[in-house]
Amino acid sequence: MNPQDIAKKWFDTCFRHCFGNKYNIFVEKYNGKNYRNNQIQKVNNLPIGCGSKYNPDVILEDKNGKIRYIIEIEGGGDTVLKGIPGAVLLADYCVAKQQPREKFNMLFIACSENDIKKIQVRVDATKSYCHWKNLDKVEVCDYDDFIGNPMEKLNELFS
Repeated sequence: MNPQDIAKKWFDTCFRHCFGNKYNIFVEKYNGKNYRNNQIQKVNNLPIGCGSKYNPDVILEDKNGKIRYIIEIEGGGDTVLKGIPGAVLLADYCVAKQQPREKFNMLFIACSENDIKKIQVRVDATKSYCHWKNLDKVEVCDYDDFIGNPMEKLNELFS
């Protein structure tokens, strides 16, 4: 199992169990099931248009259905890293269409410490060239650092 799949499995089990009362949690490859009733409420994708969709790894919605966090888990490699600016722009575009004037945050979790700086450079380049409409902050952190206390880490990163 690759690092991204391990991280997604962790989100689907541990994170959902611990924080399912605060957020609706939708994890790619796990059919967007809601923890409380284990019913599929919606799939883990955001419409772009023309039938295309953006599929983030994790979406956290508040109980009012507003997207608060989009989390991407990156396992490294130049091919994956090239997609960072696109993920940032697609997330902002899709959320702006779905919930105008509602801010959200984005988090990239790097499965390798070496990728943290590479991801941050791409996020910074995207921010310097593009105006984000609904995206408030984008942060990057290490997977091992994040899994210790995820809600504390989210609050620390986005306070």
